[in-house]
Amino acid sequence: MILAAVAATAVIAGAIVLTWHLSQNRYGPGPVTIEAATHKPHYLPGETVEFVIYVTNPQEWPVTQPYRVGFYIEKDGVDLAGGDVNIDFGPVVPTFPPHSTTPYNPPLLWNQQTGSGSNRTQVQPGNYTANISIGGYGYDSSDSCIIEIRSAA
Repeated sequence: MILAAVAATAVIAGAIVLTWHLSQNRYGPGPVTIEAATHKPHYLPGETVEFVIYVTNPQEWPVTQPYRVGFYIEKDGVDLAGGDVNIDFGPVVPTFPPHSTTPYNPPLLWNQQTGSGSNRTQVQPGNYTANISIGGYGYDSSDSCIIEIRSAA
């Protein structure tokens, strides 16, 4: 009788732990949408441009954060800077909560330079377009925003 009670208690405790563990790792596919903006309305030459990405998850479940984030800066249809970053999550995959709009972290940064290697130069004042994209489990989303670089007074 005591052995049966101990066995039943062990089964119940195991079921509780397993249920809790599974509930911690529940998420599903997107899609999600993004809205891209800059941290400030304009920048002076040489200032680091910080992009803010707001991710909206309309799903009934958490959606994983992206495994790819990219941005490209262009002016007059010519790509000047940017690239993609692939993200490798550890055992815990961060998620965007259901029915939420969440800022994506870490922010994307641009140093206002173009070129490669030792040939990097400061871009001229003017308006630039940032094309930002993220890709994750069940989604690829993109948006663009304008970057205004003003002349130093």
